[in-house]
Amino acid sequence: MPPSHRCFRIIGDGSSVRPAAARVRRSSGVKISFVFLAPTVVLFNERKEFHSFGYEAEDMYSELAMDGEHHNWYFFKRFKMRLHKEKVLRDMSIDDAKGRSLPAMLVFQEVIRYLKGHMLETLKKRGTMIENKDIHWVLTVPAIWRDAAKQFMRESACKAEIEGGQLTVALEPEAASLFCQLLPTDKVSSTIGTSFAVASAGSKYMVIDLGGGTADITVHERQEDGGLRELHKASGGAWGGTRVDEEFDQLLIKIIGAPVLTKFKEEYTADYLDLMRELEVKKRTIKPSSKGKITLKVPVKLAETYEDETEEKDNHPPSRKVTVGGVDRCQNVFRRYIQEGEAMRVGEARTGRHITLSDHQTEMVLNIYASPKRDPQFVDEDESECLGQVVVKLPDKDDKIRVEVSMKFGETELAVEAEELSTNNKYTSYFDFL
Repeated sequence: MPPSHRCFRIIGDGSSVRPAAARVRRSSGVKISFVFLAPTVVLFNERKEFHSFGYEAEDMYSELAMDGEHHNWYFFKRFKMRLHKEKVLRDMSIDDAKGRSLPAMLVFQEVIRYLKGHMLETLKKRGTMIENKDIHWVLTVPAIWRDAAKQFMRESACKAEIEGGQLTVALEPEAASLFCQLLPTDKVSSTIGTSFAVASAGSKYMVIDLGGGTADITVHERQEDGGLRELHKASGGAWGGTRVDEEFDQLLIKIIGAPVLTKFKEEYTADYLDLMRELEVKKRTIKPSSKGKITLKVPVKLAETYEDETEEKDNHPPSRKVTVGGVDRCQNVFRRYIQEGEAMRVGEARTGRHITLSDHQTEMVLNIYASPKRDPQFVDEDESECLGQVVVKLPDKDDKIRVEVSMKFGETELAVEAEELSTNNKYTSYFDFL
């Protein structure tokens, strides 16, 4: 079974349970009344321990992002396709949404362990006496996967305490084909509207499994003895629904540019997750007969990010362009905190956001300038005067650090405070006018 799909049947009492088709009510982000498949996402905490899977993982990561506490957590999306796109090795690692890595085997085994535990807990609630040792597990994989990927899944299941003798690895389209044998005749229709029975001897049919990551295709013929003959080897490609998400990202890049989208994802992660959830809802409503426009609600923060970036670029001449750490920047920009004659309450702060230029940067120095001009553009213009520096002491981190610097101008002396946006930690900072 792929990580986002799971179903099981209790043979003997005629009943079945399908937790993947359960009704789910959403209470945050985009409103979703019904969902049928959990997204293939998993969340690990800062100690690299499994936390949650599916919508629960998305919800938790979104809440962490809104509080700026998500940077030390590991959020993996669409990780199953990594076993198709890359060379599969037992000790390979995979990157999460922020580029931080964990062993791939750990990620897969913990997801399988969760799904196994979910099923056993459901069986327990139904009053059955079934235990793990009584179950034969079937783990389905895309038809396009190579043998190394299949073995990787088997070893992951073993680490999740599913013994080799209890496990069968099957191709997803073949499992779907077998399922079609159980469908009533009136539930299967041809393209011209007539019914046909796939369980009848001599029936030939194609099963196309359109999943999230892949599209898998198989062609079978029903035999007299009830078996199936493969008329063409199982095939397919990485043409699943997530390709629509990728194209949506590319559309945004064409409209607002890659730097704006990257900044939006990093600084407003919760808003980006909400946007992608709404896209998923729209995808589920589109049919071949659908006409007209498809409208999505764009988060306000995306528009604001675009406006901020565009305004800066429009005001910056090419001669002032510099590249620092692979990022294009404008040199010596005058960022105004306060203007002469502006009324200020005692204790009122004016803030500005800044980012370190490199990893492991333990000190940020911001030069403070004053200008008699109403709207100065650059600090090296005539009449601009350097008053001193704001020095912010920072921890030694592997990543760049974004801080919000607050300056209080209403006191007799200037006061300054710096807060890291990702953790809300406050750091020592001071003015140096000497």
